[in-house]
Amino acid sequence: MAGTFDYVVVGAGSAGAAVAHRLSADPELRVLLLEAGAEDERPEIHRVDSASVLALLTSEWSPQIDWGYATEPEPGLNSRTVPIARGKVLGGSSSVNALMWVRGARAGYDGAVANYRQIVLAAFQQVEDNIVALRVLDSELGHDQRASAEADEAETLATMQYQAGTTDYTAVVVAQNTALAARRAAVQAARDRQVALVDLVSALGGGWTAQQLASK
Repeated sequence: MAGTFDYVVVGAGSAGAAVAHRLSADPELRVLLLEAGAEDERPEIHRVDSASVLALLTSEWSPQIDWGYATEPEPGLNSRTVPIARGKVLGGSSSVNALMWVRGARAGYDGAVANYRQIVLAAFQQVEDNIVALRVLDSELGHDQRASAEADEAETLATMQYQAGTTDYTAVVVAQNTALAARRAAVQAARDRQVALVDLVSALGGGWTAQQLASK
């Protein structure tokens, strides 16, 4: 990729993506985010069932998204080696750690942050609130997408029945209007989810909301 950039962020993991996001909020800056892996398109990355979690480390395609690191043989584990998930994909290790969210221990911030409750704990809680909102929107998006697909099928069926002479054109118009409304609902649900995702990434990067980002 040719060009001149103000900032080059190496690694599109949790930290790199958040830093690039914050920097790119300034329209005067050109920011390049580099990632060794590809996009997080594997559906298993976004699931929490046990089969998908295990597949992230044990499937034949896992080397495409993970660097494949492991510990030395551990004496306390009968000389077994333990895989260490290190993501080689958009999202970095956060894409291969089974979607786990763990707050940092308060003791780890002692001496570095003057007011843990008002600064660090508040940031954790904001991220968690956004995660909950994102899950709700995911559910609503799935519902609206299914409704849209069903409305499309109903529209196709009504058209076929009209062409076959078994129904009148009024039924086709009703089906078309229903399908259009369902498509619009699905698009709006996708937009709402995107706003929530921006809020989540912003919380990870420092707490800006989507509305605040839009004004930057």
